[in-house]
Amino acid sequence: MAPVLPASFMRIEKLVLPPLDNNVYLVVDEGSQQAAVVDPALGASEIQAKLQELGAKLTYILNTHGHPDHSADDEPLRKATGAKLAIFEVDAYRLERNAREPRWFLPAPPPPAKPDVLLKEGTPVTIGGIVLTTLHTPGHTPEHISILVHDPTRPDPSIAFALSRLSHGPYGPTPLGIFRSVRRPTYESQMTAQIETAREKLGEGDLSKLIASHGTWTVKDPSKNGG
Repeated sequence: MAPVLPASFMRIEKLVLPPLDNNVYLVVDEGSQQAAVVDPALGASEIQAKLQELGAKLTYILNTHGHPDHSADDEPLRKATGAKLAIFEVDAYRLERNAREPRWFLPAPPPPAKPDVLLKEGTPVTIGGIVLTTLHTPGHTPEHISILVHDPTRPDPSIAFALSRLSHGPYGPTPLGIFRSVRRPTYESQMTAQIETAREKLGEGDLSKLIASHGTWTVKDPSKNGG
């Protein structure tokens, strides 16, 4: 009997693929079997084989940047799977320029690709119950982004992975750590709580009367002199 999975169950597979031993990340929501690939490199056939192995359907192709070693198979993979292609809005020009510039590490220039989705800072991409959020992290290129992957439905502090070049190893980017979302009271929430407490103890009051009055307002520190 197959195990019962929660509504969203995140799987992240890392593949090392041509042309330059690129790290390619496959994010799968096992509840819906929807998937996204981050930087497909020159690995369309290997990615499709892994998708078939996992029984997943590719719905998004995400580029962290437009360098041809990371995006060479964008268009072949999109045609084969019907997935939507997404890249940071100011980096989209690279995908067409790559088709005009031969590179020593590619057997031929990649076909031109026109993105379906232009990402902005904070743009969410959803696969099943998993949310992939765009983070602008310039460095490798000025337009470079990272992809924050998390499950917003988790009752406990969320576990998330940043996929891209946030963590530099000898062979490029790796998933970086675990992010914990910790609830803390904000100034606004504390002020609202104080106002609600005052209303409960003293009633609604009359703001117009208070503002229009001629009396002197006195504010006392309750921790001093017992009052």
